[in-house]
Amino acid sequence: MTRRQVTTAALAVTATLATLWGAAPAAAALPPVPPQGVKMIGSSPYGHAYVVNDVAAHPAHAWYAAGPGSTDSTGYVDYVIRTGTGRYTVWLPGLGANGVAVITEANGAYCGVTAVRAIEDRDVPGTDVEVACFSTGSLTLTASPTLGGTPAGVAANATFALTYAHLGLTAPGQPPPPPGAPSAYLRATRPTAPFYQPDLAFQYNATGARNTVERVGTGEYLVRLPGLDARAGAATVTAFGPGNHRCTARDHAGSGGLVVVACRTPDGVPTDAPFALLRDGTTAG
Repeated sequence: MTRRQVTTAALAVTATLATLWGAAPAAAALPPVPPQGVKMIGSSPYGHAYVVNDVAAHPAHAWYAAGPGSTDSTGYVDYVIRTGTGRYTVWLPGLGANGVAVITEANGAYCGVTAVRAIEDRDVPGTDVEVACFSTGSLTLTASPTLGGTPAGVAANATFALTYAHLGLTAPGQPPPPPGAPSAYLRATRPTAPFYQPDLAFQYNATGARNTVERVGTGEYLVRLPGLDARAGAATVTAFGPGNHRCTARDHAGSGGLVVVACRTPDGVPTDAPFALLRDGTTAG
């Protein structure tokens, strides 16, 4: 095969993936964030934030402080900016970008996390979490009409709550994480792999064990969180990436260490897709 043929084939694959999953938009330049008035003292292997976006249609391209009820372990103030219809960026100063973000509430639309980015060029290094909200539950960035005139994948402004956590792997026998820390999390980014261990940089288990993901059918995954007992709290699952899918924790499979995840298209058809999972609660022992 000639170099030109190889290039043409690669472009065809790229175009196909963009059609299936939606092309990821380039990160747009954002206006400066208000300077932080509270400075974190020291550092911790555990960081978390709960951010409430309580204004669905705040003026676009203007930062505003997270709404009432928002908390951040760093002591910094979290901010939200609406970059377009149904598109938001959540600024988490002082928190590392190797954690997991999930949408714990959404009103008026379905919201998913499309990207998590490390930010180094502000007065405090931190993380941006990009969120997309759509009226039909689709994360597709381009609207397309359907029979009857009902649009599919239409971006919609919405209020939502986002939970973010990042920790270091806890070795067996070491002190447990502080109260309120999740028992496990992971980013599942290989939707067609039969069985794999998510990247250690983006997963955590309070027991020090390694989480795994098994594909048991189209859009169906069995997530194993070893060492967690039935007291472990509920798992929250959010679609991850720019695809037109939604993922939920369908069942806990009768055990604290097993979670069944189901991913669907906006029309409810099973589809292989990436997701993020965050589980609250305690560990065995």
